[in-house]
Amino acid sequence: GSQTAFGPRGSATVLSRATTILAAMFMVTSLSLSVIKSGRSSVLDQVQGTAEAPAAETVDPAAPAE
Repeated sequence: GSQTAFGPRGSATVLSRATTILAAMFMVTSLSLSVIKSGRSSVLDQVQGTAEAPAAETVDPAAPAE
């Protein structure tokens, strides 16, 4: 099947070239989106207050030991 269309090594060359082109397109779009987004605030910047860890239980020294 693929040997008649691309030759014995043609399919590997086509896949390699397609992978390289798609990787380059991904990098360009990622970098352009990060440049566009750099002037705006993040969703996390809009959250009111900070998340606090739950308080640890305090031990009453006067309480009898269990």
